[in-house]
Amino acid sequence: MNEQTSMSDSPIIEARNLSVHFSVPGKGFRKHERQTVRAVHDVSLSLKPGKTLALVGESGCGKTTLVRALSLLIKPTAGEVHFDGTDITHYKHRQLRPLRRQIQMVFQDPYSSLNPRMPVGSLISEPLVIHGIGNRNERRDKVAELLVSVGLNADIMNRYPHQFSGGQRQRIAIARALALDPNLIILDEPVSALDVSVQSQVLNLLQDLQEKLGLTYLFIGHNLTVIRYIADEVAVMYLGEVVEHAETQELFSNPRHPYTQALLRAAPVHGVGKRKHTTQLKGDPPSPLAPPPGCSFHPRCPAAQDICATKEPVFEDVPNHAGHRAACHFKDQVPT
Repeated sequence: MNEQTSMSDSPIIEARNLSVHFSVPGKGFRKHERQTVRAVHDVSLSLKPGKTLALVGESGCGKTTLVRALSLLIKPTAGEVHFDGTDITHYKHRQLRPLRRQIQMVFQDPYSSLNPRMPVGSLISEPLVIHGIGNRNERRDKVAELLVSVGLNADIMNRYPHQFSGGQRQRIAIARALALDPNLIILDEPVSALDVSVQSQVLNLLQDLQEKLGLTYLFIGHNLTVIRYIADEVAVMYLGEVVEHAETQELFSNPRHPYTQALLRAAPVHGVGKRKHTTQLKGDPPSPLAPPPGCSFHPRCPAAQDICATKEPVFEDVPNHAGHRAACHFKDQVPT
């Protein structure tokens, strides 16, 4: 199934003008009034089979909400979600059940995502049991195969999560995500809780599995060094919107949105004595309860002009850079 899907050029998952808004109570003397949190707003993006798309941005920018909407763990307020060419936006629970086999998640903290009362064998075989796949012996053989595929010994099935290191627990979580032979795996900061030396091992494992099984990854992350290493494309989010999207090498070498440039300048430079000029962003991100008019980034943008405060920029192609899109009035002029 994965091999067949990887041969297609059509997106495996696609968001079309996707929005997720939450209604929350007001504060103080307006606590009885409802306010709207614009967690994700008018996002369009797609991911082709066998590729890795990374979502980056500051905490609270809407990355996790977006992937939860794409996997229909929460219902979108507006827009559409297409999976393998089919509009699944309004699927009911029964219709979504077979789809769950094709979309799996690996979370940031492997310890909290694994039930401490269940042995490894039961943790990994649980998805197979839920979907009625195989008998007990067949499931045991499958678990042993999965453990070996993620670099662990098959004889650890009777041990518990607390008996493993963080890196080993994340390998167990990856094995569980692979149990149902999914086409798409959502990786929510899968290495940020691990030591640096272990991070590289897990990243290499993910790449090896992708090449071997034809997997597609949607990767959420903060560490731009990790993103540059693993991603084919990068989408930069700010205040619930995608403000720039390009192939990884293009985005790192030619960022066109001031926010993307600020993120890249803030990334650490490795090497003794290396320093670089950094332009820090002004202030904190605005509240999604009251996004600023015009360009949502303009209150913090060092290159903002009058038009930025009144007119919302269009998310469109950067001139002379095919496949590179940005939402900035001056995307063809912004210095890098």
